[in-house]
Amino acid sequence: MTARVLAFDVGFRCGFGMMGDLTYPASGSRKLPGSMEDIVPALTAMRGLAIQLRKEFRPTHIAIALPFVNPKVRGDIPLCIGKFVGLIQLWSADSGLACLAVHESDARRAFLGQVPRYSASIKKAVMAACRQRGWPACDEHAADALCVASHALSIIEPSSAHKA
Repeated sequence: MTARVLAFDVGFRCGFGMMGDLTYPASGSRKLPGSMEDIVPALTAMRGLAIQLRKEFRPTHIAIALPFVNPKVRGDIPLCIGKFVGLIQLWSADSGLACLAVHESDARRAFLGQVPRYSASIKKAVMAACRQRGWPACDEHAADALCVASHALSIIEPSSAHKA
C-alpha cells in the first residue's frame, strides 16, 4: 500500500499539503480566525479543516511541521504553536491515523539540500523548489506543508524518496 501523507504547517495561516498515492500533489492554505489572546476560534477552525481534508484526501498518515521559534522574539508563539500541534496529534489519534512530527529545518534540508540563511530567504527557496517541481503552492505556508509532506513520505516509505 502506498502512503498518503497530509501535512500541516500550523498557525493562524495554516498551510496543508498532500503527497503520496495521488496523480499530483495538492496543497493550500487557510487563514484561521482568532488571535494569540483568544485561540479557541482558530483551534475550532483548524479541527474543521482537518476533518474536511481527511474526507477529501483520505490520508494514511498525518505530518505536522515543527517550526523553530525564537522565544526571545515573542514568548507566546511557542505556546500557541504547541496548542495547534497538540490539536492535530489528538485529532490524528482519534481518527486512527499515524502522526509524524517533522522539524521544519530537517524537511527543508532534505528538500533543498543547501538551505539559505534567514527566514524570508528560506521561504522563497522552498516556494521556488515547489514551482520547479511543478507542485501547486499558493503561498509559503502551502509550500512548507508540501516540503514537510514530501519529507514525511520519504521517512514512511523510503522507496518513495525519489518523488521529492
